Amino acid sequence: MTWVRTLDLIEPGKLRIPAHGSLPVPQLLMHPGFACTVGGYESCSTLTHSQKKIKMHLSKVHDWTKKHSTAPWRELWMQYFFHASSPTGCHYFEVKREGQDIAESRSSSSMHQLILPLDKSRQARDLEVRQEEEMTKFLQEFDGIDEAIRGEVHRIEETAWLQKTK
Repeated sequence: MTWVRTLDLIEPGKLRIPAHGSLPVPQLLMHPGFACTVGGYESCSTLTHSQKKIKMHLSKVHDWTKKHSTAPWRELWMQYFFHASSPTGCHYFEVKREGQDIAESRSSSSMHQLILPLDKSRQARDLEVRQEEEMTKFLQEFDGIDEAIRGEVHRIEETAWLQKTK
């Protein structure tokens, strides 16, 4: 743990949150969430993980009610640095997510996803390909051994006793 003392740490309050819509931080989980759209991002930048909480925000801050028949929020992908129970609180920030629609992710079993850095992802894919090649090679060798064993097991030698008992 002596390596911890070598780290340059900053106070949580001085941490700069990534810009709105930036690329995800590879080591953080991605969460589906909601953003207030009243007045645009410059006016209200409230992000939350819960549709219920975004509705509460809209009601308290913007005097919105369900009877307006509008949905002044949008779904998005977000990350955070600190857990909600930490003294600094949870500061969400919106990130770009390529390929998967937010609605699709809500119906999938793993809503919170860890995004691997590109080279880590590539390494994992390469490892998987190598393991598959090794397994194929092993199975081919096993099939050869299996055929040889079956040939030995099913070989019938006709001994004098076997010929008499036929």
